[in-house]
Amino acid sequence: MNSRINHKNREALGITDFEFLTLFKKENEKVCFRLIQEEKHIAKKFDCILTLDNDLEYPLMQKIFIKYQKQGYGVYFVVNSGGQEKKSIKRINAHFIDMDFGKVPKIEGGELTKDSEGKIVYEYRTKEEIEEYKIAFLKKLESFKLNPNVIVETKNGFHVYWLLDHEKPQNLDVFTPLQEKLIYYFATFEERKEHADSSVKDINRVLRLINYKHLKNPKDPFTIKCIYLNTDIKYTQEDIAAAIGYNINELVSNTKSTEIKPVTVKA
Repeated sequence: MNSRINHKNREALGITDFEFLTLFKKENEKVCFRLIQEEKHIAKKFDCILTLDNDLEYPLMQKIFIKYQKQGYGVYFVVNSGGQEKKSIKRINAHFIDMDFGKVPKIEGGELTKDSEGKIVYEYRTKEEIEEYKIAFLKKLESFKLNPNVIVETKNGFHVYWLLDHEKPQNLDVFTPLQEKLIYYFATFEERKEHADSSVKDINRVLRLINYKHLKNPKDPFTIKCIYLNTDIKYTQEDIAAAIGYNINELVSNTKSTEIKPVTVKA
């Protein structure tokens, strides 16, 4: 990675949330959002047209985001395009990983620790510990074969995106298998494999939107920020699979459909 990031002083790039969304979507495309109450886990779904020219579209959403943030809601967007549900997704915009260094399952005697109700007990790290893991991860990321296009810093880690070239063929069915391999690849370099969130594999996955706050602890909010942006190149699913040691045909053969679906929408 040709990093422009100061590992210890990661400043937010001067891009708006609208500009961030246009990295994934085209203008006047429908964008789907999910607002999630950080403590109660209540979710509300919204969508709008990605334009600033109509006050009833994205400018209205920005006001809604502010309103709900005051009520403890986090702001998320559906990374891929088409809708909120898996079956509604029509185009893959990126493959990505979610690194989280904030907590890990507690292990004693080589086994997971569970409470009286059978729930996993977690160990929570300090800010200083999380910072050490963040710096170490960014250094490891520099040696990965494919430069990421976007790195977003969250309170406890990073969202790392590799944008797809919409002019090249892509396979919707291979999204989840490729996500699983990508997540596992990065998990193997970590002290604890749980650092790479294994749940971020669904094609309708939501991730946090920049410039809005992480509010799981309202007394200690964190503004989500984009710290790295590289739009000089975009990738194919074949590129990503090859970078982690897989042939895309192997993943295709394990999916329901072997059809490679062409994408006609240009970014």
